Amino acid sequence: MGSVQHLTGDRWRLFVEAPPDPLTGQRRRVTRLVRVPGKRAANQALAELTEQIRQARWEQRTRRVTVDELLDEFLDQTDAERSTVERWRQALSCQIRPHIGDKPIDAIDVRTLEVLYRRLAEGGGRRGRPLSASTIRKVHVPLRLAFEQARRWGWIAANPAADAHPPKVGRQVVQPPSDDVLDRLIRVAEARDVDFAVLVRLGVNLGARRGEICALRWSDFDLDGATVTIRRVVQMVGHEAIVVERAKTAASVRSAALGPAVVAALRAMRHRHQERNLALGIGAEDSYLFGPDKDPRRPMNPGVLNVRWRRLRKAAGVGDVRFHDLRHAVATRMLGQGYDVRTVAGRLGHANASMTLGVYAHFLPARDAAAAVSLEEGIGNGGQ
Repeated sequence: MGSVQHLTGDRWRLFVEAPPDPLTGQRRRVTRLVRVPGKRAANQALAELTEQIRQARWEQRTRRVTVDELLDEFLDQTDAERSTVERWRQALSCQIRPHIGDKPIDAIDVRTLEVLYRRLAEGGGRRGRPLSASTIRKVHVPLRLAFEQARRWGWIAANPAADAHPPKVGRQVVQPPSDDVLDRLIRVAEARDVDFAVLVRLGVNLGARRGEICALRWSDFDLDGATVTIRRVVQMVGHEAIVVERAKTAASVRSAALGPAVVAALRAMRHRHQERNLALGIGAEDSYLFGPDKDPRRPMNPGVLNVRWRRLRKAAGVGDVRFHDLRHAVATRMLGQGYDVRTVAGRLGHANASMTLGVYAHFLPARDAAAAVSLEEGIGNGGQ
């Protein structure tokens, strides 16, 4: 912002209000006396002065603002979820700050970032191990957002991360556990811990995320209607488990039908919990399904679920099956049974069907082959 003031004759005073410093908050008013023949020339001089200040401000800021300072500002001001910010903070501290954290942000260009990504891919992990393409891309996301924030603030003229290309991630190959493996996991769980067996049944029936199952409360269920509403998720922030009263995306807030075997197991579990909660003085509807026995008003920590799952997996002798693989099993079984992709996406809580297709498209050719057979039944073969 600026203005001109006519003094006398060909003498003019120029005023420019420089924007506040993004780091200190201090404002600065620049004035200059010029001799020009008229107001049009004075306005032209004002425009030139404004551009000089803008360029000087870029140079001044980029000499002082390092990548570390930019990342600190970005992480403090982003409106991303706490768990996401903590993941970004840890990843940036390990993979970005040691390499370019002390460099001025105007010294970072596209080549700088792409060379860094190649270096990380070759040996940026623990003890010099290579980092996967997906891990590098997860670091690239907050870095791109941070540099974009610097561009909006006027600290840099362009966002170098916007044009940088992290390594490409290959198509995910999903290998869901077989029906025999799922059946064995449930049977072994029922013999070891009947409540945890209900958790496994829900995973096999719903395909819900780990944090979504940990966050289930009895008030989310309508057992008479055989439905459940998934409306919250447990996330880890550092070593603390927090409950977010909304799921991963808008599509993640969803109602899902329950199978009869799951409903029967839930009814028996609720009866057991009512007796326990009565002794603790806790209302059944106020407790989490899988919270600690001593205080079911708190949800299960997802890390605890992982520990208990590994013990179950070892006892069942099913190999390296992850809990998340139950989600893959639900999707692939539904597709194999002929359910449309939108229905599968809705059950999984995907934002759209294209996300589901991106992961599970390689399971569709078998359904296409079956369709080819069914489409010609009774046609062109004499009614046979």
